[in-house]
Amino acid sequence: MEITEVGKICLRCMKTSDDVGICPFCGREKSGQLTWSKALAPGTVLNNKILIGNILGKGGYGITYIGYDMLLEYRVAIKEFFPDEMVDRAEDGKTVLVLDEVNGEEYQKETTAYLREARVLAEYSKFPGIVAIKDLFYENNTGYLIMEFLENGTLRKYIDAHGGWLGVEESLELMEPVISILGRLHQSGLIHRDISPDNIMVLKNGTLVLVDFGASKDVDGSHSLSVVLKPHYAPEEQYRTKGKQGAWTDIYALAATIYHCITGEAPDESIQRLYEDELQS
Repeated sequence: MEITEVGKICLRCMKTSDDVGICPFCGREKSGQLTWSKALAPGTVLNNKILIGNILGKGGYGITYIGYDMLLEYRVAIKEFFPDEMVDRAEDGKTVLVLDEVNGEEYQKETTAYLREARVLAEYSKFPGIVAIKDLFYENNTGYLIMEFLENGTLRKYIDAHGGWLGVEESLELMEPVISILGRLHQSGLIHRDISPDNIMVLKNGTLVLVDFGASKDVDGSHSLSVVLKPHYAPEEQYRTKGKQGAWTDIYALAATIYHCITGEAPDESIQRLYEDELQS
């Protein structure tokens, strides 16, 4: 089977054409742009077939890129495990290096946990409500999760496009697949920790799917976890390194997201509500 020529692929939108220079689909330079010095450069090839494009987003635990599977010929999203407080990029532009002040064994433990949690996600990606996992592999001293590329926009954009708020029944009906898949993930011991209208995507058929599992963890509710949170949607325990987190953490964020759907506004931050709760019910 032939692999698509790299030069035909726009590194910004990952659509193919014979045009040189400007992409006829997105109207931009096909060469892409490195927007963060620690990221993989557009044009990098992983696993002998996954072409890296521009950054879609980055957080404390990883970098998400748009990409292209040159063997199967479809666009993908790539999540690279890159906990930036623990690592840096080597001079070769690919290899992930553990910082001198970081315990190498601790990084390997975190990487192994990331790959293990990704396998759990892959197992559940056959159900509605979660982004489809296409592949998982280890390279450059880190893990890569290859996911379905979704381009229809976020729940936040959907709300804005529909008058700024949704009805109660519509909101609950839309969120049903996400609620269902969260229940399955929680039964497996996995929590998301970053649920918000920005991490829920809308498919072409209008169905919602949960994405961005960069902060997900396999916990039993008794472990101390790093502070990873989305203001307005995170419960108070996520503001503390020793805050006890579990399924209830996701349930709060899910409820805050539904509140946003119905009212058109994000709720007050949970840490503020502890002192003075003025949230309208």
